[in-house]
Amino acid sequence: MIVQAPLKQLGITTEQPNDGVGIAVCWSDPFRNGGSRPVQDETAIELGYCFHLTPLVRIQPDVQFVIDPAYNARRETAVVFQLQLDINW
Repeated sequence: MIVQAPLKQLGITTEQPNDGVGIAVCWSDPFRNGGSRPVQDETAIELGYCFHLTPLVRIQPDVQFVIDPAYNARRETAVVFQLQLDINW
């Protein structure tokens, strides 16, 4: 079972009306999704920003904090960084 709650805001400044910022919270119970062994629940919090470099190119860095990662009981929190480049034509 997965529960998600994303929030997104576009037009953070008047100079960059297409840029956006977002935050999301996700809770999951992987064992209920058909996992083969009992694992712990996990919660993830994700923060991201989307820069529109041109009308066709955007770059989106984000960071995720995974609290009690389900398949890694040795860690209390995992931090994941991501950088995404989108090119549309």
